[in-house]
Amino acid sequence: MLLAPGYAQAVAQEQPGLTYWNEIKGDLIETESGLQYKVVIMGKGRKPNGRSKVAVHYRGLLLNGVTFDTSYNSDEPIVLSLRKVIQGWTEGIQLMPVGSVFVFKIPPELAYGERGADSIPPNATLLFEVELYDIK
Repeated sequence: MLLAPGYAQAVAQEQPGLTYWNEIKGDLIETESGLQYKVVIMGKGRKPNGRSKVAVHYRGLLLNGVTFDTSYNSDEPIVLSLRKVIQGWTEGIQLMPVGSVFVFKIPPELAYGERGADSIPPNATLLFEVELYDIK
């Protein structure tokens, strides 16, 4: 892949949650489900399907700017099954050709909804920066 490891993380470190989203959302796209995304880099590889396992680096933020999860603590991208992630991820990652960097704004109904999860409060809208490295 042509971008430096951690590129998406470096882009967001300067601004918290919603301020960050508002500054980058210029050319955002919204799907029928309500998922919003911004293409930072459009890759040229193939796209995964809903049953794929993907190698990604990502960072998840709450709208208040708190990072609740990240794969950047590891030198290697993490491999995830799109069958075992939140609905917003399954939908969004399928839009990404390998080599892409996208930022997703995932509404609660496509994330953890009313139940929340660990450090994610109920009804939280989530931001994810995702670098798609490979389809396994």
